[in-house]
Amino acid sequence: MKRSTKKKYSQFSIALIAIILGVISYLYYQDAVNFIENILNTYGYYSITIFAALMEGIPQLLSTDILILMGEISDLRLIYTLIAIIIGSTIGSLISFYLGRKFGRKLALIFIKKKKFKEVTDYIDKKGKYALPLISITPLPFFPVIFGVMKMSYHDFILYGLTTRALKYFLTVSLVFFLSQWGVLDKFYGWFGL
Repeated sequence: MKRSTKKKYSQFSIALIAIILGVISYLYYQDAVNFIENILNTYGYYSITIFAALMEGIPQLLSTDILILMGEISDLRLIYTLIAIIIGSTIGSLISFYLGRKFGRKLALIFIKKKKFKEVTDYIDKKGKYALPLISITPLPFFPVIFGVMKMSYHDFILYGLTTRALKYFLTVSLVFFLSQWGVLDKFYGWFGL
């Protein structure tokens, strides 16, 4: 099998899995919410840490910020949720960064198209290490693999990327805390039957 065929097959497989999971979560939304709540209630902050590591390590469209709301819904203390997310996302990001350095472009191209890869790498080349904080705090997907592929130093990745992510999580948790105190989240949860 040619490389391009393998790549297309793996991209198709990932897309198909995402669609199936999307349809299942739509059809069984309340069951999914209950399942996640059970995991969070059973394993608590450990599950938040593992979810954060997986979400940061594997490029995806969902942000780890969703874990903050999941922790809030499950009545977990926000400060411990914040710590669990920071630990998990740091572990996942460092592993992904290392794998990007080790396996290079081939690994990154499993998750992102060549054209998008070129756009991102051109942006990083243009902005240098300062691209990290910009990508870390914006809604753009955070791909530690690409920073590893670009052979960014561990020091710069940790200083400019991971510390900025931790600050973003802190600000998001603060926002969720104040929205919760003002009763805004209760109305939000009511809209979705949570």
